Amino acid sequence: MIKESSTKIALLVVVGMPFVYSPAAADEYQTIWIDKGQSVDIYWQVNLAGKVYLSADVAGQPACLDYWWIIYPFTQIKKLGRHCGRASFLLPGLSDWGIGGKLRAGNAEGKTRILGTSQETVANSFPVNF
Repeated sequence: MIKESSTKIALLVVVGMPFVYSPAAADEYQTIWIDKGQSVDIYWQVNLAGKVYLSADVAGQPACLDYWWIIYPFTQIKKLGRHCGRASFLLPGLSDWGIGGKLRAGNAEGKTRILGTSQETVANSFPVNF
């Protein structure tokens, strides 16, 4: 009886692991709409490291969008290309000569829904002595 319970618990842990380590729970996703020919800000960050996860669709079918970062403080443009359906992007950091950035999307072929979330941590901490 103990062995059967242990097996069930082990199975539950193995099956449940992908849900524990998923980027975010469903209520943490943001929805952004973009009209044909429009560009829109998707995400904005300062001093963070991590990833942005996106899914774009038109009426439930994968949609294609052009994505790019505007990296601050020098407002560099880093083109990420055209992606269809799901995409994920690393946040820009010091290796991009940036301390922050804004992710934009554009060139939609119709009214497009973008679902997005992020997984992030503080990129650089600076000690303060009083």
